[in-house]
Amino acid sequence: MRKTLSKFLSFSMAVVMGMSLVPTTAFAEEPEKIANDNLLRIWYDEPAENWQTESLAIGNGYMGGLVFGGINDDRIHINEKTVWNGGPTAEDDGYNYGNTNPTETKEDIQKIKDDLTAVREKLDDKSEFVFGFDEKSYQSSGTDTKGEAMDWINKLMGDLKGYDAPQDYADIHILSEEVDESKVTNYVRDLDMRTALATVSYDYEGVHYTREYFNSYPDNVLVVRLTADQKGKISLSTYLDDKMGGTNYSNTIENDTITMKDDLSSNGLKTEAQLKVLHEGGEMTAQIDSSMLSVSGADAVTLILACGTDYKMELPTFRGEDPHEAITNRVNAAVSKGYKALKEDHVKDHSELFSRMEIGFNEEIPQIPTDELIQKYRNMVDGNGGEIPTESEQRALEVICYQFGRYLTIAGSREGALPTNLQGVWGEKNFTWGGDYHFNINVQMNYWPTMASNLGECLLPYNDYLAVLREAGRGAAASAFGIKSEPGEENGWLVGCFSTPYMYATMGQKNNAAG
Repeated sequence: MRKTLSKFLSFSMAVVMGMSLVPTTAFAEEPEKIANDNLLRIWYDEPAENWQTESLAIGNGYMGGLVFGGINDDRIHINEKTVWNGGPTAEDDGYNYGNTNPTETKEDIQKIKDDLTAVREKLDDKSEFVFGFDEKSYQSSGTDTKGEAMDWINKLMGDLKGYDAPQDYADIHILSEEVDESKVTNYVRDLDMRTALATVSYDYEGVHYTREYFNSYPDNVLVVRLTADQKGKISLSTYLDDKMGGTNYSNTIENDTITMKDDLSSNGLKTEAQLKVLHEGGEMTAQIDSSMLSVSGADAVTLILACGTDYKMELPTFRGEDPHEAITNRVNAAVSKGYKALKEDHVKDHSELFSRMEIGFNEEIPQIPTDELIQKYRNMVDGNGGEIPTESEQRALEVICYQFGRYLTIAGSREGALPTNLQGVWGEKNFTWGGDYHFNINVQMNYWPTMASNLGECLLPYNDYLAVLREAGRGAAASAFGIKSEPGEENGWLVGCFSTPYMYATMGQKNNAAG
């Protein structure tokens, strides 16, 4: 199989939010050449290693999955959008959306207005300094910026109390350790943007194996199905791996279900995931000590995952009911519905949105894996002397990139869920820039093409979020500018550079010139 020449390209959502998928681990033999008849298919001939540049993203707005497609260890990384640190805690009810200036009395409001007036007068006074302040005193140092101007602006600023980032969540592991990877042939890992179905397929010892993955919005579950073209050939072990490191971790097995629970250490948020393992034929056993279910000699195996938290987008506590009952009901309903109906409803739901827009530039369907197409395009841009794409291949990749943005919009922003944050619902370990809602431009960029590309329903989470943020933002307007809204009034609201699901809203952080 071909070794990849490049390990990076950021596909854009709103020409911003990206993840491209370039594999790195090769098998021993060249794959069988099969014609690609789908322009909007992202495909590779190797498993992924890096989430951002290689994995296949699936999602339903509430949660996201990253499909790595390993043979011996197939890892699906899971993020649940409300698994987020910060906000109020049971031990400390002093969370005030980052605002620090008191606003309870008329005297409090007047002091804020007086401070604001003084800053304005200082800026207008050009008698000594062009910008009113001693520029030489300014020492830019991120969150420790100093100087006369910063000292004055600090009077209007808040702090970072309760501000925090998303928390990495979990992995599903599917182990097939008896397979000798060096004997695997015809490996393909792909994502069909029209159906939001990801697949992995390969041949091993005369048997053709297929794995199918999707995140259903109608049923709010993640589904994985493993099949083979011969009976009794599916054997695996599967488990959930916690990435939260919280304060109340448990990972238990009851019959055919693995249940993982934890509470976030930062705020006590309750989280739960249930993984149901359904086998057709064969036998299933449980390894209680390792919280693992194993299946041997099955014709097919279906995994159904549901997860959630007790987060509720409602001031001031942001807490709802314990998620256990809702998750249990969701998993049981999906089991009763059956794999075929789950898949049909998922494809229908996604395709109804995605199919609303077609775009074409006289392209031809590429007959090379996506990573090779990307590398040829990069060679052209960099002028490095490497093989460059034909004009029809150039146009094809440009169509793929645009439609991938629409695909990620559907997968990451659905009614009832939180809106798309900096990198969407996907990520691993630490999240760049806190993974938050950057209101200086980034969250807007995520939604720039939503209406233009005929995905109006995907804008609803952003609108719903703003309706709640506006409540917290009234306090921020009072704390920064002395513009107070009494109960029943709306005299204005404010959000600073960044926010979170806990409606962090203050104009900015003291001693931080960047916001």
